[in-house]
Amino acid sequence: MMDRANFLLFISCSITHMFMSCLASNILNITTDQSALVVFKSQFDHDRSNILARNWSSDTPICSWIGVTCSSHHQRVAAINVSNMDLSGIIPPQFGNLSFLVSLDMSGNKLHGDLPEELAKLKRLKFIGFSFNRFSGKIPSFFDAMPNLQQLHLRNCSFTGSISPSLSNISKLQALDLTHNSLEGMIPAEIGNLGRLKILSLAGNKFTGAIPVSIFNVSTLEILEFSYNSLSGNLPANMCRNLPSLTLFAVFSNQLYGLIPSTIGECPQLRTLALQLNQFNGPVPKQIGNLSRLVYLYLGDNNFKGEIPVDIGNLANLEGLSLETIGLNGPIPSFIYNISTLQWLDLAGNNLTEICVQLRAIQELHLGQNQLIGSIPRELGNCSSLVELYLGANMFTGEIPSEIGNLMNLEMLDLQTNYLTYIPAAIFNISTLKSLSVPENNITGNLPSAMGQKLPSLREIFLGLNYLTGPIPDSISNASSLTVLELTDNELSGQIPNSLGELGFLERLNIAGNEFTSESTELSFLTSLTKCGRLRVISIETNSIIGYLPDSIGNFSSSLEELDLSNSRIMGRIPKEIGNITNLAFLYLNNNEFTGFVPFTIEALKNLQVLGLMGNKLSGPIPDGICRLPNLGELTLSNNKLYGPLPACLGKVTSLRYLNLDSNELNSSISSTIGGLKNLLKFNLFSNFLSGPLPQEIGNLKAVISMDLSMNELSGSIPSTIGGLNNLINLSLAQNRLQGPIPD
Repeated sequence: MMDRANFLLFISCSITHMFMSCLASNILNITTDQSALVVFKSQFDHDRSNILARNWSSDTPICSWIGVTCSSHHQRVAAINVSNMDLSGIIPPQFGNLSFLVSLDMSGNKLHGDLPEELAKLKRLKFIGFSFNRFSGKIPSFFDAMPNLQQLHLRNCSFTGSISPSLSNISKLQALDLTHNSLEGMIPAEIGNLGRLKILSLAGNKFTGAIPVSIFNVSTLEILEFSYNSLSGNLPANMCRNLPSLTLFAVFSNQLYGLIPSTIGECPQLRTLALQLNQFNGPVPKQIGNLSRLVYLYLGDNNFKGEIPVDIGNLANLEGLSLETIGLNGPIPSFIYNISTLQWLDLAGNNLTEICVQLRAIQELHLGQNQLIGSIPRELGNCSSLVELYLGANMFTGEIPSEIGNLMNLEMLDLQTNYLTYIPAAIFNISTLKSLSVPENNITGNLPSAMGQKLPSLREIFLGLNYLTGPIPDSISNASSLTVLELTDNELSGQIPNSLGELGFLERLNIAGNEFTSESTELSFLTSLTKCGRLRVISIETNSIIGYLPDSIGNFSSSLEELDLSNSRIMGRIPKEIGNITNLAFLYLNNNEFTGFVPFTIEALKNLQVLGLMGNKLSGPIPDGICRLPNLGELTLSNNKLYGPLPACLGKVTSLRYLNLDSNELNSSISSTIGGLKNLLKFNLFSNFLSGPLPQEIGNLKAVISMDLSMNELSGSIPSTIGGLNNLINLSLAQNRLQGPIPD
């Protein structure tokens, strides 16, 4: 009995020990998982606005943490999904201890650095999502050590180098997405060994060479995406024989050539075929008409010969068709009108001469850059589904038909560069309209007095280079979504309305080349525009606004990058407050009537690239602060009354490419420091009172193509170093006191 009792006791103790050991092991392992995640969290723990910094707490079980899923059987971390959480930092090597991990999705963050080799220990991993991060270096080779990996998503990760053939060892891989990295070299033929692959996306890289034939033998493939690379060569003659499941084939924007194989019609599931922007030649195979499931067909910008096959008209599910720039002549091919499902049609850049509208379902119609003549067909007004209409760069004449105003879904209307004469008021009643583009026509008449009242969605108006007259109506302020107002080079007149300042989303205002005036000599419209916090460009040059630049000019937001008030009869001083527009890159105040000094506050405009103050009545010295503008590429102060020395410090502004200080009263020598302007292209100092010798260092201006130092009081010998200016085309030293020959 004792032996039996001792045996049972031994068995009981053993089971208890094993249970306790397993429990201890499980606690240790879940603790290990938690430690790995805590290390990751420590990189953004200080950011209390981050949801994980607050939620991943030792006070709560790891399996209840946001983005963490544990397996019910082992109670170990099985899945991590922290995508799109604005996380930064690196992936720590401790992640290699998450030995039960099956899915890891960290896409859409700001992770950087190298992927740790310890990830190779994750043998259970099936899904990796690292897309849209900022990793560096090459794609690691350790992925082939993950025998269960099915999906590898590395899109937009900043990887460089080439694809390692070892990726072909991931035998269970179904999806490989390397889109939009900086990968280069040839696509390895070994990719064709991935017998379960369904998705292969390599678009947006720098791959060269041919697409390996072996890839076209992977019968499980559903998506093949090679667009935006530098691939060359032919498509295989039997490309569709072994691809019964292929739904998308895209080679958009490469350097592929040769014939489109007739076997293209043997991909029965194909829904998208994108061959655009290559060098394919020969005929378009009629077998494309056999692709009964095709929804999108892109053939444009190739070198096809012959007619487009009428068989394309048999594609009963086709919604998008691109045939731009392939040499079509005459009327729109009649077979297109058989495709009742067509919603998007691009025939731009051909030689079409007739337009017939029988496409009731059409949503986008691109017919720009053809030779279409006559009136725009009124029947377009019956295309009630139309959202985008592009008829620019043709030869249409007459009025825009008022029937276009019946298109109650229209968002984009592009009629630029034609010979149209009138915009009917009905166009300004299309409440869905987002962009109205009718520049470079012969449009006459006034802008409708209520033009903004029924355009709540309008973002862009392009009506420049026409013959419009009358004022800008105050009602424009009702177009509250407007970001671009482009009315340049018309015959518009009247006061620039202060109501423009109510356009809170306005980014670009160009009303140059008209006959506008201001409501007051204080140019109150400018003060009003300072309320437009998103303004980046103001171009009002060549008007007759007549007045004084207000001190409120300094109230423009930091978004303003360009201000052009040239040729506008503005008087008085340039306010010192102009130095407050800290992001200003282009400042043009040419050909006005400004007086006083160049404001010293210009020095604060550290982003300034162009300073144009020519043709005014400015006096005083050139401020040395201009020499502290590190990005200045053009300095034009010509035709003023500036006096004093030519600042020696200008030689330190090495970004200068254009230096125009002619027609002033500068009265010093030219410093040897001028030789520091090694990028200078044009150098004009003519018509001043500069004296003394020309420095030998002028020969350091190796890039200069034009130099005019005439009409000064320069003396001494002409430096021999001028002979080394090999790019110099125009040189004038006339009307000085220089001696000797001009060196060859």
